[in-house]
Amino acid sequence: MTKAAQPPGVASLTLGWDVLALCWAPPAEGEPATQLAVSSLLRTGNAVQLLRYDASTLTKQSGLLLPLPAPAVCLAFSPSAELLATAGDALRLWRPDSDAAAHPELPVRATVVELAAAEDTFLALPQASLAWRPGGQALAVGNVDGTVALWALAGKPCRAERLSAHSGPCSTVHRVGWRDESTLLSAGGDGWARLWDLRGTSSPVLELQLPGAEVRQLRHVSWAPNGALLAAASQDASAVHLLDIRGGTWEASHVAELTLEAGHVSGLAWAPGSDALAAAGTDGLLRVWPVAEPTLRAGRPLLPALGFDAGGELGSCDWAGAGAGSIVIARRNGITVLPA
Repeated sequence: MTKAAQPPGVASLTLGWDVLALCWAPPAEGEPATQLAVSSLLRTGNAVQLLRYDASTLTKQSGLLLPLPAPAVCLAFSPSAELLATAGDALRLWRPDSDAAAHPELPVRATVVELAAAEDTFLALPQASLAWRPGGQALAVGNVDGTVALWALAGKPCRAERLSAHSGPCSTVHRVGWRDESTLLSAGGDGWARLWDLRGTSSPVLELQLPGAEVRQLRHVSWAPNGALLAAASQDASAVHLLDIRGGTWEASHVAELTLEAGHVSGLAWAPGSDALAAAGTDGLLRVWPVAEPTLRAGRPLLPALGFDAGGELGSCDWAGAGAGSIVIARRNGITVLPA
């Protein structure tokens, strides 16, 4: 594994607070990703800050600070990058005023719609995860009570359907992820991952747990761009498991285990349009593995091609752009972006 303390092109920004969640805005076709959002973890005064990444430089976008009454535990830009969804105490959709960067004296546009209402017990549930449908017309939101809300955003008012996805003493839906327009994965505190075909069935088409004698909360899942491989890691786990999941018969097979020499997995992200998988660790290392199918079929061990030492415990990570794009990682008091 190649380990570099500060490879060329790395940009870091100190924010003065720990980053709870982060995401890139999808770039226009053929263009590099330049905008990202980060959420704070504070006792009071929480917000989402929009940032600009350009030529190895990270800067705050003037005027683009979205205030929140509680931390946003997850956030994601829509596929068109026109909307930003944040979730935690409530699900909110934002359309930041594009003129705010040029005119900082103008206030940021308020939320387009706030989808959680205190008078509705289902809508008022705290959320733990969210993901945009690939076409951008719907949102899947994982709740702390084990349910998944499917928000259809095309109509007015917005409509929600509900899946009873997970149960037990700890049923929080830690991750949701779309395999394609009709197939959704949920990962829960009960240790199960469940795959849902939304074209008609109300029951999961596949249920699986990671190998191991001890059942742990399933914290991290990420689909490969080809939709066949799933990377997954449990809470406080030092290994990433790769599962081959094929449509039709909906069968899953365990194909590889990627091990961290120290620390636990704190974030997973596949490179869009590539076979590279990044894992952030509590040991301060960001590891990147090339996961080529010929290597998996041959049964050869997968070794990380890159190990970036951020100098402190890492949180989540996200990969932008197509192919060898940029990776952003959360660290103490700020973030770091590095080219892959």
